[in-house]
Amino acid sequence: NIGVVIRGNCSLSRKATLAFAAGAVGVVIYLESPYESVTQSGLTLGKQFYINGSPIGPVYIVTYQLGRELVQAPTMLHMECENELRDIVCWNVLCEGRDGDE
Repeated sequence: NIGVVIRGNCSLSRKATLAFAAGAVGVVIYLESPYESVTQSGLTLGKQFYINGSPIGPVYIVTYQLGRELVQAPTMLHMECENELRDIVCWNVLCEGRDGDE
């Protein structure tokens, strides 16, 4: 079973955890607005989720339109995910010029 759920107000982690606890082997979370794109949503893509310290997945975030299609029609859905998760060191350079931060 693959859980297909609307974005809503609770965290992505909570949605994924509830879906996996209910027996899902994958989760598709779709956006709430047909006018919002996945890149505009500000959601972290490729994030690893855990239940009791064990990784779960895959979890995908899709557009409102695609999510509604999945919910409204019987669909055979195959999920495959290949990720590389690693820690990296990075930093931002913040500075302010004579005229402020413009």
